Amino acid sequence: MGVYLQHFGLKREPFSIVPDPNLLFPSYQHRQAVAHLKYGLDREGGFIVLTGEVGTGKTTLTKTIIELVCRSCQDGQETLFESS
Repeated sequence: MGVYLQHFGLKREPFSIVPDPNLLFPSYQHRQAVAHLKYGLDREGGFIVLTGEVGTGKTTLTKTIIELVCRSCQDGQETLFESS
């Protein structure tokens, strides 16, 4: 794989089996999913279900939420996301 990195001038492997939250493109649907997940987390009401087709970013979105929750807990913040 190093040959491809060098040939194409890439800084890291182009494909990985592990989703990377840093590569999440926040489409309208992803922002809506984040809003629904945030609502569910804020309400502490039990279960939150996230569904979608294969490859739509469910795992990446979930990893992003977990990172934000962990970061906000470490920083002592009350909210996970800023509304714009």
